[in-house]
Formats: sequence, structure tokens, C-alpha cells
Amino acid sequence: MLKDILQVEDHNRVVGILFACLFGAIGKYEYRKLIGDKETQERVWAATESNGYILLNCKLYAYAYYVNRKLGIPTSPAKFGIFPEDVGVLRRLNLSHLDPRVFGAYTVSEFRAMESTIFTQDLMNYIGRFVTKKLRFLESYGLTRDGMRDHLVEHAVRALRRQYPRFKSELHALNVCKRTIHNAGMGLIEYWTRDKRQALHRETDGTFTAVNVPLESVQIAVQPEHEDRLRMDLQGLAALEHRMSPKLRTYIQIAAGHSHPGFSAFIGTDNSEAAASWDYPKYINKLQTYLNVTPDRAAEVMGKLRRALS
Repeated sequence: MLKDILQVEDHNRVVGILFACLFGAIGKYEYRKLIGDKETQERVWAATESNGYILLNCKLYAYAYYVNRKLGIPTSPAKFGIFPEDVGVLRRLNLSHLDPRVFGAYTVSEFRAMESTIFTQDLMNYIGRFVTKKLRFLESYGLTRDGMRDHLVEHAVRALRRQYPRFKSELHALNVCKRTIHNAGMGLIEYWTRDKRQALHRETDGTFTAVNVPLESVQIAVQPEHEDRLRMDLQGLAALEHRMSPKLRTYIQIAAGHSHPGFSAFIGTDNSEAAASWDYPKYINKLQTYLNVTPDRAAEVMGKLRRALS
């Protein structure tokens, strides 16, 4: 099975290097150095990254065998779903850097139970809040809320399996997932707001059109029934801040929910939290007072910005 997945000539050597990296004995830099050929590095890693057989079955079996061997207890490959041809190479892995007294071994059912414990509604709510607070503006680039949520969940599951067995408790494992969710979200922002993508807007037919408009003359209709769309537009425009006047840039950033110490002090709470939890017109009214912007002027500016994005 591993041979079919990895498809490399020097199979045993590559498997040893790959699992040394997956078990934390070496880092990604050393993995690349030891594999050598760049095409092989990338192909093996891509084949491994989301493969449940490697990240779950093989890792669980290899570590259980390592732990049980020290205790004189047999470990059944069949109970871990391991193909007979992979047993030998997994038993030969050097896992001596891992201390069984610190890191416990899991069966497949135990690990899946832990995953179920971690990926409860609480964590899904955490992911939902993260998408709302940090990523919602990416909808203006064509991403969907469900797609972003699934992306974060996938990264968290993968990170948990890659981290195994190097967590001391389920709380530690949960924190691994939360850190990964944050980093994966920041990665999405970095990818979609790079300069070469900032001037593009995705249409409903999947094509892209330019959004190169002079933002100094841009305007906004603030209507309560459209507050969600307004917030999305504001967040999308925040990516174009380098083209705005300082005052307009500040207005857009704060309106989009970006953290601003001065405005936070003015309203007495973290403004990024307020943007997500307050009644949005109330938030905008406070912002207009803070920056001394009249509602009419704000409506004029935001109207033009919305038409630029439509």
C-alpha cells in the first residue's frame, strides 16, 4: 500500500525519512535535504499530506508497536488496518526520541474518539467565529463561508494527526488545532490579498474583473437591511488601502473590524470584537463620531465603494 501511495524507487529509505519527519525527529528542512531530489520531495509530501492511511493508521501502528515492544506486548497490524507488506518497514522505524512515559499510544478507535471529543460543537463554533471575525471579507474574492470553514477543519485534522503522539493531554491537542486554525486562516488572507490578486473581483460566472477605481472619490449607502453586505464590502476594500487617503484608509479599516487601539479606547472595548458583536449601525455611528465624519459624507463615500465592487 505504501509503495502504491509514495511510488519511489528507494522505498525503505524514503519511508524512514518521511516518518522521521512525521514523528518530529527531523524538521521539514532536513527532510528535503535527506530526500534530495526536489520532485520526489514534493510528490511524496503531497501524497502524504492528506492521506489517512499514512497519517492515522501507519503512525498509530508504528508508535503502538514501539511502545508495546518495550512492554513485551504484541501489536496486531490487522487491528490498525495495516497492509501486510507495510508491517516490516513500520516496525523498523527509529522512534527512540519519543518517551512513552510522556506520550501515550492510541488505538485507532481511541484516536477517533479523541478527535470526536475535540471536534465538538464548541470547536466548530470557534471556527465559525474566526471566519466571521477574520475571514469574512474574503467572500469578496469568491470564497464561501462553508468553504473557508471546511478548509480550516481539514487543516486542523491534519495537524492533529501529524502531531501525534506529541501531545500530553487532550487540552494540548485542542490547542494544536486552534493554533493551526489561526495559522491556516492567516495563510488564506496572505494568499488572497497579495498584490497580484488585490485588484481582481470574482464574478458569479467564475471570471474576474478589475476593481481599479480612484478610491478618493468613492461613496457608501449605509442601510440597516444591507449591513452584512456593507461589512463584507468594507472588508474587501481594506485590502486596497494603499490607494486611499490616510483618513479614508483609517475609516475603512475600522469599519471592516480591523483592530485600532485609538478607537478601542474611545468605545471602551476591543473594536474588532465590537464590529462582530454590536448592532452594526451603532458601531458605524461611533466610528463617525470618532473620526468626525458626517453620516451624509459616509453614505456618499460608501455608495461609490459599493458600486465599484458590484
